[in-house]
Amino acid sequence: MHILAFNAYVILTHCLRRSFISVKGIYHQVEINGQFVTWIVPYHLRMETPSNIDFRVIESFINFYITLLQFVIDHLFHDIGLDYTWVLRINIKNELDGNFTTRTRLCNVKTCMSLMHIMEQN
Repeated sequence: MHILAFNAYVILTHCLRRSFISVKGIYHQVEINGQFVTWIVPYHLRMETPSNIDFRVIESFINFYITLLQFVIDHLFHDIGLDYTWVLRINIKNELDGNFTTRTRLCNVKTCMSLMHIMEQN
């Protein structure tokens, strides 16, 4: 859900500067408030999980970063004068309509069209 909200922010503010494909995955770069943010979206490859990993430690980091991401997204949308809960409503609507699967891209054409429709209404 948070990835969908961030993708919506990038679409609405037109802040995507670069994207390129590499061996590791797809790199994206955005400019937010004068700062460049770069991240990688890895390819979906099947890999075996090592048995010697303590997933409780990883879970605590994930919970922290999810909370941090939610805070950042809330402030980003507040800065542009929007409430991002409508993005969550689109996601729930797609799930109820049966259009959402685990393989569905978070910012597919249908979601982008829904974003444009909502922006026209506002």
